[in-house]
Amino acid sequence: MKSTNQSGKADPGPYKAAFSGSNCCTYAAHCCTPAALLPINPRDYVAIPVEKDEPCHICGRRPTSSVLRSGGKYLCYDCLKRAKRPAKVQPLPGVLDLRRFERTKVELGRCTICSRRKAVYRSPEAKLCEECYTRLAREENMRAGVR
Repeated sequence: MKSTNQSGKADPGPYKAAFSGSNCCTYAAHCCTPAALLPINPRDYVAIPVEKDEPCHICGRRPTSSVLRSGGKYLCYDCLKRAKRPAKVQPLPGVLDLRRFERTKVELGRCTICSRRKAVYRSPEAKLCEECYTRLAREENMRAGVR
């Protein structure tokens, strides 16, 4: 559903600023469709032995490489790969107190926030990797007015 402006040209809508000069994806519909905002569980999809010329139900691109286990919905390789990436979780400001964290030399497992890297800081609330701890410290310093 595209609206037109007074000159008769298609109105890019509320997403114009997000895509001006952007090369994040080939199709604007890929990033802005409501289906793209829904979480995809990659375990719900089965690989197809041969790529099929069906549109991806997220971005609309062809060919597709996976199908929903219950059938009917196809997924392209790029959308499946994007769904397998771990989500970046940002804790609410002020929830984690950096003064309670201490650096350890023992094996703690994975970071509580990003679940990607090895945790090196711990507190009673969480375990953090170097990158997440640095980001939280930077945000705390910005709130305190420290540059």
